[in-house]
Formats: sequence, C-alpha cells, structure tokens
Amino acid sequence: MSTNPVQYHLGEFPPTSIDWARLIPLIGPANAGLARYDGLLSVIPNAHILLSPLTTQEAVISSKIEGTHVTMGELLEIEAGSDGEISQPKRDDAEEVFNYRRAMTACVKAMKHRPLSQHLLKTAHSFLMQGVRGQDQSPAITAPVKTILAPRDAPSTRPAMSRFPLTICKAVWMPGNNIPPAQRKWIS
Repeated sequence: MSTNPVQYHLGEFPPTSIDWARLIPLIGPANAGLARYDGLLSVIPNAHILLSPLTTQEAVISSKIEGTHVTMGELLEIEAGSDGEISQPKRDDAEEVFNYRRAMTACVKAMKHRPLSQHLLKTAHSFLMQGVRGQDQSPAITAPVKTILAPRDAPSTRPAMSRFPLTICKAVWMPGNNIPPAQRKWIS
C-alpha cells in the first residue's frame, strides 16, 4: 500500500455506485446478528448497562483522533471517583472522552425523534467542546483548514495524528470549506 497521502475528491463520496454483488451475501448474516442482539436486549431490564462499556470504549478510541491519551481503565478509575495516581493531563483527556460519550448519547436520543441534520451535528460538536481545550473557539463552526486523518506511520506535522492508529486509509486531506456541503449531501 502506498504511503502517500490521498487527496480528497469533492463529489466522490458517498459513492455513486455500490458493488451489490459483493454486499448482498453479507446482508443476511448481518441481519441475523442484529436480530440476535435485539432479542438479547429485549430481555435485559436496562439495556444501557450492556451498552455503556461499548459506548465508553468507542468514545476512548474515537477521541484519540484529537490526541487524547487516556485508557479505558483510567477512564473507569476517574469515573469511579478515584483520587489515585492519575495525572491532571489524563484527567483532562478523560473529560474530552466523557464529552464524546455525552454527545453520542444526546444524538442517539435526538435521532429517535428527528433525522440526522446539520443542526444535530453542530449540537454534538458543542457537547464535545464543553469545558475542554478548544472551548474558547467557536463550537459547531467548520474551520476553513484541511482536515487530516492519518495512520501511525504517516508523516505528520500534528503530533496527535502520528499517534492515532487509523488503518482505513493512508491520509485524507479535505479543505474545511468543503465539509458543510459534503455533510449536506451525506445527510440528504
């Protein structure tokens, strides 16, 4: 695989054609798995108990793209009220993860009553920015700069990006002013 960055191509996502022949055989097993999961959730009095660790793990992993360095264990210690040997920078990172989890929870709740929208994405971004680094910047405003996703081994000028183990692509650079129209196309 090439280590060169892949330039974002406006208008090429979402794809205009899908390889249905490759995907159709996967739909049945996926549907069966979801049905089993749904059945499991229906007998649990409080499904949130089962989903909470998964939501927290997703928040920990996804927050790494912003440069957070907190583990699931450290997060659980902080949440349990531990005054142990967890440094203040780790506690600050944990607050970003807690914000991520709050944003996800709010979006899931909101999407029960309304569809995905620009407003909902901006609301989620506002949750992410509460009480953490960058809070003094404009939440829910797309910066007119390139957004870069890169794997651990890709050269980067942003230290946070070199520590994020993204494996789906080598790098994607998207001019910030193209994000809102791309989001509108994706949502519509």
